[in-house]
Amino acid sequence: MSTRSLTTVISPYDDKEIMVMYRHTDGYPEGHGVELAKFLKGMIIVNGIRLNDERRIANGMGCLAAQMVTHFKVRALLDDGVSGIYLHPSGTRDIGEEYIYKVSIDKKDKEKRMGIEESEDRKVVITKDDEYGLIIEITSIYEPGAIIGNYEPRVIFRGSPEDLILTYKEGV
Repeated sequence: MSTRSLTTVISPYDDKEIMVMYRHTDGYPEGHGVELAKFLKGMIIVNGIRLNDERRIANGMGCLAAQMVTHFKVRALLDDGVSGIYLHPSGTRDIGEEYIYKVSIDKKDKEKRMGIEESEDRKVVITKDDEYGLIIEITSIYEPGAIIGNYEPRVIFRGSPEDLILTYKEGV
């Protein structure tokens, strides 16, 4: 039986989902969680691309979402010739997922590095350093063996990609 999961990427500006990626198999933390963490490990979210920048970067969370979908889609196609990776509209839930992975900018890091200036007609986000760390949050939707309808979703992990790899070593 497949372990399905959803992975969401959250905008740092309004905390709304940029995308929802559905994975049909291996969605448990030791599988998809570790693979996601390995992909995100060392990734730096920037605001603007510098010439000759050799770091692993994404130019904002939308760029990160595009890179993530490409990574997982290509990998699935190469592994078995079929891809169990699909995109759904933001807000999609209740499609059989057992885990939800939420990828966002580290709020503490964001607050240290961002300021907001307001003018009469708009808000402008001013970055102090233009580089941000990432946080992954895993929510378990079902408890194995629990009676359906008697289980409340709960966060089972929240931390950096490196911390996720250390916590769920089996898939490493």
